[in-house]
Amino acid sequence: MSKPKIRFEGFADDWEQRKLEDEVQFYSGLTYSPNDVLDGQGTLVLRSSNVKNGEIVDVDNVFVNSDIVNSNNVKRGDIIVVVRNGSRALIGKHAQIKEEMNNTVIGAFMTGIRTEQAEFINALLDTSSFDIEVKRNLGATINQITGYMFSKMTFLFPNEKDEQAKIGQYFSNLDQLITLHQRKCDEIKKIKKYMLQNMFPQEGEKNPKIRFEGFAD
Repeated sequence: MSKPKIRFEGFADDWEQRKLEDEVQFYSGLTYSPNDVLDGQGTLVLRSSNVKNGEIVDVDNVFVNSDIVNSNNVKRGDIIVVVRNGSRALIGKHAQIKEEMNNTVIGAFMTGIRTEQAEFINALLDTSSFDIEVKRNLGATINQITGYMFSKMTFLFPNEKDEQAKIGQYFSNLDQLITLHQRKCDEIKKIKKYMLQNMFPQEGEKNPKIRFEGFAD
């Protein structure tokens, strides 16, 4: 099938099979040693632990001496992909850079993707087509996607940039909605945890710290 089942109004042409490398630019991550790592300062290196549910997360951050950095700084719109990891399930995990991140690069086990149609490409990497390509190109013994493997990947693309843009924006809006509800969910979980700790007596106590009005026994 060379057409999606659902289209935006005004688009009817068949999609065209193209190499991913013809639609985007790839860049490599930074190789560094433990001696280059600094304590909470310097250049931030984004790694697989900084990618969660398609978002960049501020956790387990690593900073290195800026003097040794010889790789591209990430830009807003870039997509970063985990291309090597001890866990095969994490290969292909990705996230889009949604805001400016000065003095920030990706690690050696990541690949950066830069394109004018960032939202569309990010949505494409969420599809089963990308999962199939990843599994097809994974090495037999080492869990990694090399630059050569990326160069062999092909996908169906709309011929019109306007259609790519509309599709990308549609899924970007959905991602923002998901993120918003996820944050609300995380906040409610924190409230629940706090209330569980305080509405039940702790060890050695006979009364909870928080009670409904009218109860004191």
